[in-house]
Amino acid sequence: KALENILHDKQNFILVLPSSKPMPASTKHSLLGAGNVVIDLNTDAVEEKISEFSNLHSVLSESGKIQSIAPPNTPWSKISITFISRDTVSIKCGDQPAQNYERVQIPGMFIGGETYKKPSDRWFLLMAFAQKGPYLSRNDFDQIFLHTNRKAQDQQKRQLSNALKELFGINSQPIVFCRKDKLYKPQLTISRNNIDLSPWLNEMHE
Repeated sequence: KALENILHDKQNFILVLPSSKPMPASTKHSLLGAGNVVIDLNTDAVEEKISEFSNLHSVLSESGKIQSIAPPNTPWSKISITFISRDTVSIKCGDQPAQNYERVQIPGMFIGGETYKKPSDRWFLLMAFAQKGPYLSRNDFDQIFLHTNRKAQDQQKRQLSNALKELFGINSQPIVFCRKDKLYKPQLTISRNNIDLSPWLNEMHE
């Protein structure tokens, strides 16, 4: 009964479980599908999750304006975005130490009101590059967006590119379409850290 209440609760939380009593796979999948965090009660897992949330950074200044997070003249090839959870990425620019950023701290990566901010199509597309990449084909785009409108797909790719350009303060295109290979190729590294993003990608059209 408690788990049912949790599943319908829209607040963010961390559910810590004793490893001696594992949660049924179906229940755990439901929790993860709702965008929640489920970890086992062991020192390494707890410390890792605490570190993830305590090291979050913001891209907004005190006045609310976006601060580019890349040092001047940093090329895309020196930038990496690594998903460490559905809503958190670790970003490394050049020789700077990697820093964690939550989706709701990055303009353009969420939509919604004050109480619930759903991932935007830009975030889902970024997630798709991490899950299926490094490159995506036209067919991948068809499956991601559930349509074959090339003009609309190019617009959705352009929106993600513009958000990344604003975030990093780089004017060149971060994602280009190679006509020879018919592939969308990020000029930066977009990956995931031992996490399956597929369940969350399926939420895009819910």
